[in-house]
Amino acid sequence: MYSNDTLICAPSQCGPLGQGLPTSCRKGGTMAKTPRLFLIDGSALAYRSYFAFIRNPLINSKGENTSAVFGFTRTMLDILTQENPEYIAVAFDTPEPTFRHQRFVDYKATRQKMPDEMSTQLPRLKEVTEALGVTLIELPGFEADDVMGTLAKRAERGGLETYLVTADKDLMQLVSPCVKIYSLRKVGNQQEILDPAGVQQKFGVPPERVIDVLALMGDSSDNIPGVRGIGEKTAVKLIQDYGDLETILAKVAEVKPKGVAEKILANVEMARLSQELATIHTDVPLPYSPTDLVPRPRDAERLTALFQDLEFGSLVRQVAAHSQADHQGYQLIRSRAQFDALCTTLQALERFAIDTETTDLNPLNAELLCVSVAWAPGEAYCVPRQLPEHSQPDDGDYVFRRLQPILENPAILKCGQNIKYDMLVLSRHGIELQGVEFDTMVASYVVNP
Repeated sequence: MYSNDTLICAPSQCGPLGQGLPTSCRKGGTMAKTPRLFLIDGSALAYRSYFAFIRNPLINSKGENTSAVFGFTRTMLDILTQENPEYIAVAFDTPEPTFRHQRFVDYKATRQKMPDEMSTQLPRLKEVTEALGVTLIELPGFEADDVMGTLAKRAERGGLETYLVTADKDLMQLVSPCVKIYSLRKVGNQQEILDPAGVQQKFGVPPERVIDVLALMGDSSDNIPGVRGIGEKTAVKLIQDYGDLETILAKVAEVKPKGVAEKILANVEMARLSQELATIHTDVPLPYSPTDLVPRPRDAERLTALFQDLEFGSLVRQVAAHSQADHQGYQLIRSRAQFDALCTTLQALERFAIDTETTDLNPLNAELLCVSVAWAPGEAYCVPRQLPEHSQPDDGDYVFRRLQPILENPAILKCGQNIKYDMLVLSRHGIELQGVEFDTMVASYVVNP
């Protein structure tokens, strides 16, 4: 399945407890009512970005190669802007050995050392990721694929639709009606997205048989041996004919031509080991759930400083344009996921301004419509009692319950305009506002009685 300039209308099979949720039509990358999680293979994207400029690398005036950072950042910005995902994270490999190295000492042994010009860019690349408001995940002992696989399966059980941003065929084994490949490759000017039918068309077998093909053909990039002398074409044909690896091994005497059967017989244990090495683990001990991965507000100041230092003039202008287009950062909180992310930010602040929007000037008669907060120039958030997206009957109770420990924490300072009014309104909902530091109306009266 391919999409970008094409229009796709299809029901989603993802939903809580397996219930289908409607998915709206999408055009040019505007997608879905079903909440979506984008998981980006950061290591693969960094390599791809670096080598995309290998013949004409980007070198700034300090002599630094910035190709990987630039290409990586452009892809990240494209996904954030065009897809606007509800949840997003980037997973990176770590230098520590994994359980696969313990099973096979030569795992990835043939892979060339990362070029120094690329490795020096990784800290900057990760700093950009964090400044973009995207969660960065690294777990020693596990590969990025295993992190992505674990989160994808957790998201699937939670009713989310997951897009794996990668060019790695190994991840095809994770594809399902709720998990798709968002390929780093494009077909013409179209974004390539692979669902189960797309994997079958592209690779020749369904997602659940990808590891069987890899067990036979191996994977030279990871030094997974497979069966010596059997390539992709033969491996795919064998799985198409016999169904899976174990059936092939059980009926190897029937395999034609005889030379292929002899190769399999001579490498039975190696085929099984290769299947094990190629299998992505989906039970990694991660401290994150998919709904923890709400994108945070971009740190425009930090991004601008980074891009200026890297001499990315076009990206500096893009950050400025984004800030202007975002109505100076004034945002309506639309979902519980966005609200939870906001609460996490508020808990870490030293102080913030608060205001209530109501239906009456008398706080004892007023109905509370929303709570607004701000802590930086040009940036504010409005939290309605009834959240617009994926609304639930107890949204109001949920909002008050999450806000209460923050608003009643005297260590987090609050300020406002006629804040006594806000205190009375909130009190009627069981919240006793504490930590009040400043009231602009009182200050105005003091300066000009």
